[in-house]
Amino acid sequence: MSDKPSWIASKPLLTQEQIDELDARFRKRLRSMLAVDEMVDTLFRALEATGEAERTYVFFTSDNGYHLGEQRFESGKTNPYDEDVRVPLLVSGPGVGEGRRVSQIAINIDIAPTLAGLAGVATPNFIDGRSLEPLLIGNGGEGGAWRSGLLIEWLKPDKEYRGVRDDGYLYVDHFGRGEFELYDRNLDPYELDNFYSTADPGLLADLIAWLGRLAGCAGASCRAEEQR
Repeated sequence: MSDKPSWIASKPLLTQEQIDELDARFRKRLRSMLAVDEMVDTLFRALEATGEAERTYVFFTSDNGYHLGEQRFESGKTNPYDEDVRVPLLVSGPGVGEGRRVSQIAINIDIAPTLAGLAGVATPNFIDGRSLEPLLIGNGGEGGAWRSGLLIEWLKPDKEYRGVRDDGYLYVDHFGRGEFELYDRNLDPYELDNFYSTADPGLLADLIAWLGRLAGCAGASCRAEEQR
């Protein structure tokens, strides 16, 4: 933890009592999924009974992830790490191949333009996201291109940070604190080894500039800036 920002590095080790409580919370969260399973089953049965199953798209996702002990944080959802920012996205509907998986990056801001496109409705110009239609039922991207990464941020008095995440790296600027994090997500998938202090200056400059562009974009310009 010594290479983390000071407010994280100073967190004490979790006690056995805290660990036991986190384990209990995890088990309860798994049990709660039984109700979700039942809800999804009820929904699809209703669609089949009304003859709407073959013309209905169903999206299953979440607004955030959740940490339970990672990085010495007890429980919550406001950190820039994988446990908090990565969520499931499952889609069923006409033209969506059964069992098909795609690796391109999708963001929650893509849901609105995707639903609009599937419904044949024009997407307003102020929308930052992009339709996922090419990934769901198309050839894999808009003209063969897709976003390279995404902006993540938390801007509240308790802590403020902005970061950029792609398939290779996570870079985080804890502005106001003058502290930074950089992780190689391929070599360090649990984001434990902050190598900001030893990183190649060219890589840092690239990520810092990219983060600045993503933080200041809006609408169509965001879709352009997402390409690194």
